[in-house]
Parts: sequence; structure tokens; C-alpha cells
Amino acid sequence: MPDRQMITYVLMILCFRGINSQGEITLSNPVVNIVETATADTQIGNIQTTESSCKITNTTPRKGPFDLSNTGSSYDVIFKYGRGYTKLDYSKTPTYILHIQCGSAKEDLEVDVHPNSPPKITDWPSVTITKFKAKETAEDTFIYKVPASDIDGDTLTYTMYSDPDLGYFSIDETTGKIVAAVDLNLATVDVIPLKVNVSDGKNTVGPFSIFVRLKDLNSRPEFTNLPTNVSIKEDAEAGDTVLQLSISDDGPTNNLKPVCSVFPNSENYKFNYEPSTQKLKLAKVPDGDTLLDFETTKFYNITCKINDGYLDNQGDYINLYVENVNEEPIFNQELYTCNLYESKAGVSTCDLPMTITEPEDQKFDTILLPGNNSKRFTLTSDTNKLTFQTTYDVDDNVMPDQVILTVAAVDSRGKTGTSKIQVNIRDVNDNAPDFGSVEPVYSIGADTSLGVLGNVVADDIDDGSNGEVTYSLTGGSAQALAYVNVLRNGEVCIFMTNSMQNVRYSNQYDYSLAGQTHYLEVTAKDKGSPQKTSTTTIAVLFQTTTTTPVPPTNTPVIVLNNGGSSSNSQTASSTSFLDDSTNVGLLAALLSLLALAGLAALLCCCCRGSNSSSCFSGGQSKSFCDCFSSRPRIRKVKQIVEEPEPEIIEEKPKQVVVEEFVEEPRMVSYTPSVISYNNSPEYVTDVVPYTGYDRGYYRY
Repeated sequence: MPDRQMITYVLMILCFRGINSQGEITLSNPVVNIVETATADTQIGNIQTTESSCKITNTTPRKGPFDLSNTGSSYDVIFKYGRGYTKLDYSKTPTYILHIQCGSAKEDLEVDVHPNSPPKITDWPSVTITKFKAKETAEDTFIYKVPASDIDGDTLTYTMYSDPDLGYFSIDETTGKIVAAVDLNLATVDVIPLKVNVSDGKNTVGPFSIFVRLKDLNSRPEFTNLPTNVSIKEDAEAGDTVLQLSISDDGPTNNLKPVCSVFPNSENYKFNYEPSTQKLKLAKVPDGDTLLDFETTKFYNITCKINDGYLDNQGDYINLYVENVNEEPIFNQELYTCNLYESKAGVSTCDLPMTITEPEDQKFDTILLPGNNSKRFTLTSDTNKLTFQTTYDVDDNVMPDQVILTVAAVDSRGKTGTSKIQVNIRDVNDNAPDFGSVEPVYSIGADTSLGVLGNVVADDIDDGSNGEVTYSLTGGSAQALAYVNVLRNGEVCIFMTNSMQNVRYSNQYDYSLAGQTHYLEVTAKDKGSPQKTSTTTIAVLFQTTTTTPVPPTNTPVIVLNNGGSSSNSQTASSTSFLDDSTNVGLLAALLSLLALAGLAALLCCCCRGSNSSSCFSGGQSKSFCDCFSSRPRIRKVKQIVEEPEPEIIEEKPKQVVVEEFVEEPRMVSYTPSVISYNNSPEYVTDVVPYTGYDRGYYRY
């Protein structure tokens, strides 16, 4: 420590006593001292005087930080510290001269500024402390006090640091006491060098070295089998073990619980630790998530931490490498839909919205697996177009109109992914109605009733409206056209016309036609688009009769089944089987030979003049007893209430008045199936019933 330097100034105080009896000034010391580090107002001297007031008139150099304070009996000389006052600095101004005046008396006071003395540390330059055991040293335990002092009496400040800064100890800045900042079970270094500096505000002493040597350090827990590298296949399942961890510590380990974190962080949920077995395992993931996928994440870094209450392990990790497993190609949909029209091979096609992902980016082939008619289809893998391999026809159920195909994607290693294709095959109007090879023949005899002779049938094997057929007469013999028509439903009907009255007549055709066959052209049309048609020829045979046909009259006869129908007429007549005497004799002979009631009933039907069609209702055969019990009774038309309108081709009820043999005239309804005018086809089919029991058909 350097010796204090002092410069002494001699302050000469001259007291003049004049004849005028001037006041007196007495200084306590002609020279006073002050340390340059003074930081507060400080009394440095005292003045005794008989005068009532004193003041410092000036200082040399000027603006010295000094003043006088009146104590009542004297004046104190004060060093002033703070804002507005000049700071003391020995290097700049070592001495101030204060010029003091009390009344008329004057004195000078010398103030010497002394340089600051640095603090002193007793144990300088270092000390070593060895008495502490780390496991037994708790937080705030007193370690050491820095022995420092200051000759100037300045307030001392203590600062401490270490390199590296371990944070084990702390120092009180005002007292210099050092304590344990933490429980030293946390200490992992046995020798801790501390550096302390001491300052009095002007001078700083240091660094003062303190070496703390700890005994019985706590050991970090550790995983004895970490760090390590582990490989696992991407098809590993939840619950599979990644690694069984081995834990070591100088204390019990059964309560130690590892905590592992995973990078990438988003994959952390795929792993968990099982304390009972100390195994790190693959966790169960939510539905739809993939556990491990080489194509997505090939590497995981798993860091595992463990703490014994004070210390963590360090540097323990698992590098987990995911190994690739060949996976099947993946379709973007489980089921595709394809709509085709029946066609020849390669004509009808559909584009499948099919996207296939190959996880390993291998090449793959797209094929249709065998089964369920797959041989009839072909799939182009480059365009995803599905079409027919051969001609495909759903008509007449030759081939199914819906199939489920299995499509497969096979990679270069044989791994196969599959999906389904639902193929809907729609019918195309590709078949015309077919009448067959047999030419229909329809016979008309003298006793043939007006109505349906039979049906002409053309078979169309297309589905739906493509297979629905309607019929019409499109040509042929003019003579046959006068008696025969073909309805839209294919029924071949017989009718007769009178150009004058437009009514039905009894079935008596021109005798000149007897024994002749005439031909008509029938056209069948389907309802498809484009529409397809076919034609055939039907033969109409006018049978030869043994009697000359009776020319037609203008009076129609209506035969009814338990009810009434009508036509525009006022009288009716019919030739009965019994009107011929020869027939009566023959009938008597037959009755004597027949014993069965059923045959008698049939004969009774004939006797009434009915034909076989009266024994059928709605196209269903009746028994002979039914025929007998419902024999028609002849009625006479009395009046037509409403005339048929020309050109009406629809069913419409008409009101007529009929008369039976034993009943009063009454109103009934009838509905012809066909109405026309001027020799066009007219009343040809059975009447549709409108009353509960009135039903009949027309006979001419």
C-alpha cells in the first residue's frame, strides 16, 4: 500500500488590532485535511469570533466546495458534497485556501485534500476452503467472509464471480459473507474457484481468489446403455419394444422415472415408456394414423432424461432408424363406378378417377383379377380406361347388367394392392322386333264372332322401353283389310262395316271370298331410340261354307252376359241353331247319347245361340256349369241415348235403352274398345262392364 502523501500549507493568520478595536477570529486549526473520496457533508474545522456574523468571502482556487455553519457560539467549517458543488480530486486540486471574514476581522484557512487509500484484504492474495461435503451442504450454508478493511473509513462493496459461473455460491455485497446458493447435492464439480473484488468507491482491490474444494459429490443418474442406435421395421406394431432402458445411480433407482422426448416433435405420441419393465415401446395411434412409415419419416432422435431429485443425466439418446418394408400400392378409392353401354369390344369406354400411390416409388402394373366376368373387360393402365374385351350383350339376360370387378396394382416385388370397380352395363336398342319364321294364319268362318281372332307376336329381347313393341297394319289385301285389323297390342280382330250407317253387322262376309286366302302386312315397332321396326305377313283364310251367306241387314243384334250393352238400333234378330229341322233331329239324337250334366250344359249353351267366347271372362276359361249358369239372353235395343262421335279412338261409355223378354226397358252402359267412322274399324271387342252384373259383347 503506498504511503500517504501530504502537502502542508502554512496558513498565516495575521491579527490586526487597530486603534479602532477590530473584532477577533480564532481558528481551531490553521490547516485542516479531507480525503478526496468524501461523499457527504463533513465538518473539517471551527471558528471562534466575537463578531456576530462570519462568511467565506472567496476560495483559492475559486468555487471550493466549502461553507460556514453558525452553531450559535461559533462557526463550523463544512465540506459540501452533492449537486452544485465541485468534487474533490487530489490530482487536480490538492489544496484550497478559504478566505474568511468576521465583521472587520479576516482570516485564511488552509484545506489539504488527501488522496484515497485503497481497501486492505487480510488473506491476500488467496485462500482455500476444504471442509465442506457436498451431500451435506444445504442451501444458504455459510462458507467464508472476506477479511477487508479501509483506512479512510470508506464503505466497502464486495463483488464475486467464477469462471465458469456454476451458480453454487453467492456473496453479500455489503458484508463480504459467502454462502451456498443451492443445495450442493447439485454440484458436479469438486473444486470451485471464486474471485472477489473489494471497492471503497474510489479504489478497487482484487481479484482475491477463494478455492472451495467439495468432498463427497453427488453422482448424476445415467442410462448405462445410452446413447445408442436402434433400427426398427416400418411395419412394427403398437406395443413392440424399441429398447429396454438400464438405469444407474448412487441412490435407489426404483423411483426414478425417465422422460423421453422425440424429434420430430409431432411424432412424440407414437412412443411411450413402461415403468414396470423400463421399456420404451411403440404406442397405439388413433385410427387413420400410420405408426411408422419409412417413406414419411426415416429417422427419430429420442432423448431420455432422468433426475435423482438434484441432478439430471446427460447426453443420453436413442437414434432410431426406420427400415423400409415393401408395401402394396394404394388406391385412392375403395370402390369405383363405371357406366358402359352394351357394345362390341373397345367401343363403349369409361374413365376411372383412379390414382395409385406406390410407397416405394417402384413401377407397378394395373390388372383385373380373374373372376366375375373379368375376362370380358380390359383396363388400360396408362389411361385408366375400362372397356369390353369382347362383344357384350345384356339382352335376354345373356350377360349380367352389373358386375363387380377387382382391380389390382402389383409392384415389381409382387406386392399387390386392390380395389373394386362396379360396372353398370346399360341396354342399347340393338335388336329389332322378331316375328319368327312361322307365318301366322287366321281363319274366318261363317260362325266366327266379331272380336279377337288371335295375337301376332314379335319378340324384342332388348330391355325396358327398347323391348316394348307396338303393332299396326301397314299394307296387304284390300279385301282382307275390310274385315281384319291389328291393334297396337298385337290382337288380330275381325269386324265388318257399312259405309252408310257406320254400325256393326253380324259376321256375314262376301261369299265371293269363301275359300280364299288373303295376306296382310303387319309392322312391329319398338320404343327405343333409334326406333327399330320389323314386318311380317299374316294370312287370312276365308273358309268355305255349305250354305250361301245371307246378305247383311241394317239391324245389329247384341248378346249380353247378365247385363246390357247397346248399339244404334231399334230391332234385333238372330238365326238360332234350332231353326233348322235337321239340326233339331240331330240334337235329339245327341241328347239321348249324352248322360253327363256337363256335356248337357255345353249343349245348352250352344242351343242358346252363344258361341264359345261367352264361356270366357277376361281371357280365363270357365267350367261348363259356369257357362250354363251365365248363358246370354237376347235383348233388343230400344234407343241409343248418345250417338258415337266421329274420329274418336278411345273407350267411352254410351247410354242406351235395352229390352228383355220379361223385363221393362232400362238404362245400361257400354264402352266399345274401338270407335271410328266412314268404314274405318269400329266396334270390335268386348264391352267393359260398368254395372255390377251387366256385361256383354257384340255379335253380328
